Amino acid sequence: MLVARRLSALALTLASILTLGLAPSAEARGPLSRLSLRSTSQRTLQLRRTVRVRVSAVRPLTARLTLFGRGPGGVLRALSSVRVAALPRAGSRTIVIGLTPAGRRAVLGCRPPSDLVVLARVAGQRSARASTRLRHDLARACPLPYSVGLATRSLNPSRDGTFNGGTVYLGGYGVGSPPASSGRRATGILGPGIDTRAIVVSAGGRAVALADMQVQGWFVANKDGPLGIVDMRREVARRTHGALSAQQVVIQSDHTHSGPDPLGVWGGVPISYRRYMFDQTVDAILAAWRARRPARLFYGTAPGRDLLSNQFSYDAAHGNDTLDSDVRVLQARDARGRAMVTLLNFSAHSTVLGAKNTKITGDWESAANPLLEKRLGGRAMTLVGTLGRTQPADRGCHDARARGDALSLCAVAVAQRGVLSGGFKTIRVCLRTSLRVIVSRSCCCLRA
Repeated sequence: MLVARRLSALALTLASILTLGLAPSAEARGPLSRLSLRSTSQRTLQLRRTVRVRVSAVRPLTARLTLFGRGPGGVLRALSSVRVAALPRAGSRTIVIGLTPAGRRAVLGCRPPSDLVVLARVAGQRSARASTRLRHDLARACPLPYSVGLATRSLNPSRDGTFNGGTVYLGGYGVGSPPASSGRRATGILGPGIDTRAIVVSAGGRAVALADMQVQGWFVANKDGPLGIVDMRREVARRTHGALSAQQVVIQSDHTHSGPDPLGVWGGVPISYRRYMFDQTVDAILAAWRARRPARLFYGTAPGRDLLSNQFSYDAAHGNDTLDSDVRVLQARDARGRAMVTLLNFSAHSTVLGAKNTKITGDWESAANPLLEKRLGGRAMTLVGTLGRTQPADRGCHDARARGDALSLCAVAVAQRGVLSGGFKTIRVCLRTSLRVIVSRSCCCLRA
């Protein structure tokens, strides 16, 4: 008889462990012995607005039951109020739990929970839970919260490096310009050369445009004509009739040390070439504005300190050992989850190629953008972040046979490959829905 009672107690304990997922302890031997949740679907909940929970007890008890929905990342969201259920005697009973209005909206919406979870609390016993998959039999497409567009325009001069017969100087190395120094005359175009890329993101009646020019730099304003960045922004506002105001347009250069010198510090470029680059950049922003399509945004970061070298690392006492080394990715996807636009941000000087190079290129950016498009689909754009003292860690080519342009292209490819490895890792592991600059929204971590 004693053995039979012990076997019965052991069976009850094992049943509690298997059905409630509790560790074998004294808490597992409480009055609530079993909890189960009947399988259901969106259509059923649309009609009944309730779920049925089976509760079994070894003695009288009062349980407090709450229904939850499990969303992305395993986050639980309450779908019901607390349901107090009394079992006056040992045995089993079916408890009906009604959904709150907010719970019904969550279950029947376009992003319903993957599972239903019921949590039971009984005095003197560890909380128990049971779950079941929610069958999604109501096809409802979620409206995509953003509109995103990207456009590209070439900034290349002639193939020989001149523009309408005028000399184009490259900027970034050394100090001074002719006649004080010889400067670096552009002798041609390396690979695809340089371009200007623009992305426009809008939501909730607001928008922002970001543009990147693959040049050494660009003044906010110029004395010799309305060709500054502020003039570009005003021109965008004028041609969109205020839909994109000047304050909503951000334009930068990627500071490539193998790009034209519109600043005039290293020899400059013809004013006609500056006008051409001005027009191309404005046109890229307008084309991105027109190309907007509905999208959902995902954002993530990955560490990239090993991809940078610090030219002032010896001055740690003054805080010069601190770098912005994150690799950041913003990606727009369509309703089917396909990449539309990928925006990469990294803070490395565009100095893979040294002062001996005299062919026009956007440096590592020129290799990064096409590789992003090849690997991920859609269009791509790179924004160089806070440069200061940051330099690419790897600026060499490991192919001993490479010569001339092939050697330069190889070095650029090596540098951007490391940056993109961080970008691809970010896209694979965790991209968070957000663009706080435009609209404040809650973030949720998604796993690919």
